[in-house]
Amino acid sequence: MSCCGVVGAIGSLWCKSGCKTAVVASALTFFPPPPSYDVREVDGVWVCEYDPMITPPGPDEEVIVSMVRTRRGNDIPLFHFLCPGAHFTLIHSHGNATDCGAMADRYREMVRELGVNVIGYDYSGYGSATGQPSEADTYADIEAAYDYACEHVDDPGRQIVLYGQSVGTGPTIRQAGRKPVGGAVLHAGIMSGMRVLTASRALGCLDIYPNIDRVRRVGCPVFVMHGLEDEEVGVDHGHGLYSALPPEYQFEPWWVENCGHNDIGEDHATHMEYYQRLLAFLQELERFHIDRKAASMAGEMASPV
Repeated sequence: MSCCGVVGAIGSLWCKSGCKTAVVASALTFFPPPPSYDVREVDGVWVCEYDPMITPPGPDEEVIVSMVRTRRGNDIPLFHFLCPGAHFTLIHSHGNATDCGAMADRYREMVRELGVNVIGYDYSGYGSATGQPSEADTYADIEAAYDYACEHVDDPGRQIVLYGQSVGTGPTIRQAGRKPVGGAVLHAGIMSGMRVLTASRALGCLDIYPNIDRVRRVGCPVFVMHGLEDEEVGVDHGHGLYSALPPEYQFEPWWVENCGHNDIGEDHATHMEYYQRLLAFLQELERFHIDRKAASMAGEMASPV
């Protein structure tokens, strides 16, 4: 669709919504799929029943299922995949047309390949979560997941790593600029919601997830990866986010050849490199925080009494 066509279509939707910008932004952004699982409470314990197409946790896997209340009053499910002895806990904010049930195999694989704990959560209105999806609710959702993670780590500013994929980079970037975290991964990220649809700023008032502005305020190393063949969110979004990062937090990006929006690490050609690069980033995070702590201690020692 041409730029004028996009602007016209969005303008029409805006009028039909009663000029409610949040309603228009949500309608353009969120497409929750049919739930792939069901979470219910049995004898005081939350249990999950998966769609038959999804492999349930094996006997050697430890997965804690919880329901947490967000500050906006919705109940969202959390899936805490545990790895014995793990240093990092990764909070994963998934893409648009999926939920935590469909992501379960990827979470398990991350535990095995990276040696980390993984917390997956669903946005309001996705999976077994209550409410309706909106930009504001995704912020409350990740805050609830972060607060949960803080109860299970000793040092959030070093051990929590945020991982946002596609639309999940919105809540990820905002949280990374507001709370202490060890690092962040931006996978097929967006500069902003409206920039995905059109380069025109005529409808800037309807924009959602102003990542291009917020990423400048993150306080941790960031790893950007983006497929060169991404037709849903062009690689220029990845370049823009990387360039806007403070230089001291720019980890070597990965511009992935022959990959689009959803297949980085999914195919045989990129699977191994995907985990190698993530491991390299986690190792860099350990060095970064050790060096920063050493520099802080040296500064304290050099200060006059």
